[in-house]
Amino acid sequence: MKPCLNQNHVFAVRVDSKYLEPYYLAALSGSHYGKTYFLSCAKRSTNLASINSTQLKEFPVLIPPLAEQRQIAKILSTWDKAITTTERLIDNSKRQKKALMQQLLTGKNRLLDDSGKPFAGDFVRLNLSELASIDKKSLGKKTPEDYEFKYISLSDVEPGSISKTLEQHVFKSAPSRAKRIVQDGDILLATVRPNLKGFAKVKVEQDGFVASTGFAVLTPKKEVSGDYLYHYLFSCHITGQIDALVVGSNYPAINSSDVKGLKVYCPSYEEQEKIAKLLNNADASLIKLEKQLSDLQQEKKALMQQLLTGKRRVKVDATEVA
Repeated sequence: MKPCLNQNHVFAVRVDSKYLEPYYLAALSGSHYGKTYFLSCAKRSTNLASINSTQLKEFPVLIPPLAEQRQIAKILSTWDKAITTTERLIDNSKRQKKALMQQLLTGKNRLLDDSGKPFAGDFVRLNLSELASIDKKSLGKKTPEDYEFKYISLSDVEPGSISKTLEQHVFKSAPSRAKRIVQDGDILLATVRPNLKGFAKVKVEQDGFVASTGFAVLTPKKEVSGDYLYHYLFSCHITGQIDALVVGSNYPAINSSDVKGLKVYCPSYEEQEKIAKLLNNADASLIKLEKQLSDLQQEKKALMQQLLTGKRRVKVDATEVA
């Protein structure tokens, strides 16, 4: 990047190219070895850890021969390219799904029915309470004190997923918010900071778990596709309604009546199911790509640990050494 200016919290390091490959030094600095060193000497008087130029200059650089450095850099750059390519595919998939939702959940683009003809009929505007029962089952005062359950807190839910490592609780000593009983097919909608989209489907293995009262638990009614409703929660239409409800609030939250009054546009049950199937397939493709990305990142991390510390040496052609 020429010309380039950096702020005073960023050190610009120019290597002596006779001894050191820049990419190699960058990789070493960002490796477990490098991070361990910088964290060990970082100043922590504030929430933001920092190092000074002296500590940077004292960084003990592990230096193999220059030709081996270049070969290591070449190997790691191959993984970097694969990671970058996968990240782009993920971004494209997210954009495509968003466009698909915009078309399908608004009726702008109609799917074909089983006879091969486009679905007909207008989308009907309904309150969420007409499509799902809200907070159908809860733990009451008569719950046995020794009743044990897995607890889903607000921090256990990210957009589209519930943590697999949940705390086990006994009713007597459980958090006061541990009240909502969930079942397979329910949908969790975070009512605290709903703008963070803490929405997720409850799976069969989570049946009987207990969720925080910071969630509204939606149980789809008969002839309502739970998957359609789930995807609709992530639509711009719901996001806009929630943003309007929490605007100006110091503690963004919505209440039960707000949830019940959220508006949803619905086609027939058959079309809901077909739309949901398409969006489920889009999610499955995205999950597959994210798994590939995670695998590549772990592979690169393992390679760095081996190659940058000398635990595994790289063979270099005699022509490259020369």
